[in-house]
Amino acid sequence: MRITGPFGIWKFPILSRFLDLDEEAKEHQCWSCGTSFHVTQADYCEICGTYKCPSCGTCLCSISPEARRAVEVEMQAYDLWDPPKRKKKSKLRTFISWDEFLTWLKLNFPDLYQAYVTGAMNFDQVRAEIYRRIGRIVAVTG
Repeated sequence: MRITGPFGIWKFPILSRFLDLDEEAKEHQCWSCGTSFHVTQADYCEICGTYKCPSCGTCLCSISPEARRAVEVEMQAYDLWDPPKRKKKSKLRTFISWDEFLTWLKLNFPDLYQAYVTGAMNFDQVRAEIYRRIGRIVAVTG
């Protein structure tokens, strides 16, 4: 499959994981050197989920961050991006009980806790405010 984007025409190696694709879809073009190659000639990268170019050895991991982001955005737009599952779980996805959350909120954001308990803010408003404040902290320290 070919999709035109800000960096030219892209062929998506991620499609080659499906066996029922036609031969044209199994032909790919390197993001780095532009060489065309067939899936059977390439090694699969477990990190980014794409194929490595047999000529230069690069995959999606090896291109610049800007170009990689452009490819990922286009693949997401066409519902093609399926990054490999990470083995390490994110700390942000830790599940806690409601009581633990309220205790955490009371300790870290007492003003938001008070607003929630009194009914001045609902849960969605509190959550949005927490994300806004955390984003500001990351922007200042990052």
